[in-house]
Amino acid sequence: MPPVNRKEPELLQEFVAWLRPQTDKSLGYFDPILQPAKDHRWPGLKDAASVFLRLPDGSDVIALATGHSNRKAVVLLGSEGEVRLVAQSFEAFLIQWANGETGIGELDESSAEGRQKLARWIAKGGIIEPKAEPFDLNARLTSLRS
Repeated sequence: MPPVNRKEPELLQEFVAWLRPQTDKSLGYFDPILQPAKDHRWPGLKDAASVFLRLPDGSDVIALATGHSNRKAVVLLGSEGEVRLVAQSFEAFLIQWANGETGIGELDESSAEGRQKLARWIAKGGIIEPKAEPFDLNARLTSLRS
């Protein structure tokens, strides 16, 4: 878990708590975790992002603070250096995952049954994609270099 002085958004905490008992792999192939993100290229990442999924190849899916209120973008930190914006917000990511549209094979190739369970959880929580300005991943990562 993150250090005590870090406050994760409530939705991220609730999602990881819901996800942990989903052990049937119907949502894909990953380990649900919640810990500060680390990457030697961006020392400031540990204070701005949390890993919430670790993929079998060692890639991390992170929730990265955008600098716009409490919004978190979802980013793939590939095990071989790939960095890619997956979704403009955590809410958008959840909706994409429920539709099998994250662009991450380990998540999108899962069964429709698992995605239906996720869609029901999203609906029950009243989760909608927030209206927000586009997020500039490169600018944000540059700000985390020092």
